[in-house]
Amino acid sequence: LIQQHVYDTIPDEERYQLHLDIGIYLGTMTLLDADTLKSSLDGGVDQLYLSDASSTDDSVAKPSTLVSIVTDQINAAGPSFVTDESQRIRFASWNLHAGKDAAEHSNFRAALFNYENGIAFLADMPWGPGDGDGDVVDDEDSAGFRTCCRELHEGAAFSSLALGEPGKVERYARTIIENVPFEDSLVAQALHVKSLLGAARYAETIATGLAVLRLLKFDVPSAPTPMAVYRTMIETGNV
Repeated sequence: LIQQHVYDTIPDEERYQLHLDIGIYLGTMTLLDADTLKSSLDGGVDQLYLSDASSTDDSVAKPSTLVSIVTDQINAAGPSFVTDESQRIRFASWNLHAGKDAAEHSNFRAALFNYENGIAFLADMPWGPGDGDGDVVDDEDSAGFRTCCRELHEGAAFSSLALGEPGKVERYARTIIENVPFEDSLVAQALHVKSLLGAARYAETIATGLAVLRLLKFDVPSAPTPMAVYRTMIETGNV
């Protein structure tokens, strides 16, 4: 209680800066900024499990990686406190890594929390960064940025699906579909169809699924015979 009282008396600006400084410092002890992130202990201490005393599930402490501690600190500062665009992209990618780590442990609530925080850091940034004149720059950094955006939304959609929240699945999947080429949206297209099915919107599920199949060059007749349905199932199974 005394610690909480002292914390509450710290001015907001100082508090956010403190969280940010702690997060950045701890981030230097991980491979979060490396080009390739490893999931084993051989890659560094970013997968070190520590006790999370905040767990309330049967008094058993939940495992928490150093990465999740880093992102918790960064997220406590929040995207509104970080104005530098490169830093916001950096912290979004950190949340992406933490989200993937949580999802690998089937902790989809924590995964969704990280994915949504990552998305928040990129909220005011277009998926195709421009050169200042409105033209999209298609270099390696821009491609990496777009991949980060897409994977954050895919992760958020998948985690929402696992948590039984079809409304969020549809929102995140639609965002991907509206911002990337069709060939890069196939995961989102599948999640979108599943979100419609989960919401019992069966007519839309069928219509959307058929539309995607036709975009994939599958000839689906408007009134298919049982043999045509079987043949299409075999063909899609090989995709």
